[in-house]
Amino acid sequence: MRDFLYDLRRTLSGKFTITMIALIVLFTVAIAFAAASTSSSSGASPSSTAYLLPAVFDNNGTYKVVDYAIDGYGHPVPNLKIVSYMTYAYSGTGSSSGEVQRYVNGTTDANGYFNYSFTSSASFQDYSYNNEYIDGINASSSLISIVNVSSAQNSYFTLRSEGFSEGSNYAIWLYPVDNQSNRAEQNIVLHYVPYSNSTLPTMGVYYNVTNPGGFSFPISSTTNMTYFKTISGMNNALITLPLNRSDNNRFVVVELFNSTGVYVVGTVGHFYSTVSASSFIEGFLQIPYEFLIPILGIFSAYFYYGKDKASGVLESIITRPVTKGRVMASRFTGGAVSFLAGILIALALADLIVLKYTGSALSTSSFFSILVGYTVEAIGFSGIIYLVSQFVKSQGGILGIGIALFFLMSLFWADLMDVILFELHANLAARSGLVESIILDSISPSYYPTLVLTYHTGYLFSLLGLVGSNVTAASVGITLVSVAIIGIVWVVVPSLASFFLARSRD
Repeated sequence: MRDFLYDLRRTLSGKFTITMIALIVLFTVAIAFAAASTSSSSGASPSSTAYLLPAVFDNNGTYKVVDYAIDGYGHPVPNLKIVSYMTYAYSGTGSSSGEVQRYVNGTTDANGYFNYSFTSSASFQDYSYNNEYIDGINASSSLISIVNVSSAQNSYFTLRSEGFSEGSNYAIWLYPVDNQSNRAEQNIVLHYVPYSNSTLPTMGVYYNVTNPGGFSFPISSTTNMTYFKTISGMNNALITLPLNRSDNNRFVVVELFNSTGVYVVGTVGHFYSTVSASSFIEGFLQIPYEFLIPILGIFSAYFYYGKDKASGVLESIITRPVTKGRVMASRFTGGAVSFLAGILIALALADLIVLKYTGSALSTSSFFSILVGYTVEAIGFSGIIYLVSQFVKSQGGILGIGIALFFLMSLFWADLMDVILFELHANLAARSGLVESIILDSISPSYYPTLVLTYHTGYLFSLLGLVGSNVTAASVGITLVSVAIIGIVWVVVPSLASFFLARSRD
């Protein structure tokens, strides 16, 4: 254990390691700033944006206005100053005729509500309100109206929009909002407003995933819709649907049905539709990391093992009761830990930057996809150099092979594989050709981050210029099992081969 701690400290405190980790942190932080500014400049932060979900009730001339304010994540917004008004008309002549406006202004309470009641004998026409506020200031370009609908039995108001349902004694909102853990996704806010003190009756939540432009709304039937769950006894809820990567850039119709199966209300969300800070960082890290990570793995292995082994420095260590295999394992493990630590520090700083400027941290899946992908790449290249060091006896030879591997297996690997595929007459328009391309690319550890990213997104948009986003990763064999197996191979096989070769020379 003492020799491992010594090699770990030696690796982490080495000038080369410090320099490379500093560069990785620098580039990662710069890209995080760019991602955060891009996401924030595309619109106001969801946490600083407020949306108004109103309901209006008429009970024989007694009017009740219930305004509810939520932020872009679906949380209630207190102390929001609301600007709205009622428009009504008097029949008659002179000063009693024509339209009259009654302003309904107030401030939401600690739970995001503003309630207002009054009586009037006038014939009301609509309730007009500003539906969006940024930092407490009205951001609506025009007022939205709830229009009066009367019948012999009931008098209530209906919204000229989807996502709202009303009855003589209730109103229901379904409103899409951002998912706080991943702004590339959406949740659905359910807001139930009773005329009197009551809670939501039993409702079934159904959803349907469909392509843009290929659906009608409302569906109004549970046929061909997927049941999610039954809800009741609440006034507000945040609904997170069990969607997956195959739903990327597709619309989701969400509808409620009462206990007898009758359609009540619905809305449409566009899931996985925005360019989030997570996806921005995942994409643009490939540019600097394409150079930095292979250099870190290759030359860390050379400076902290290959060079010492070729120069005979390790022989002086072996005079103590320490075997060559143990020295190799200790230094390799120390290097692997330093790779993990460096990339983890860089991503943690990037996460803090994104959180500060967008109000939403990197998604957990994005964070670990980046961490695992590039750590395995660094370990894979390091293991190759450890293996080369078992056969090559000179420092110059090991260094030369390391440089050659950097160019061959990192910078030009994809081009070389394309040449091979061309000579083999592989059909890249067919899935069999794509599978062949993936297998050849996976022979180099430099491809592993792309493999993980492709599994994470679920699509082959990042692979080859010929591939469209309609080809799923799973359809060409990129699954959790295959990604895990390839990662284990790169971490274990070169290092184990080096260990057994080193131990055999004890």
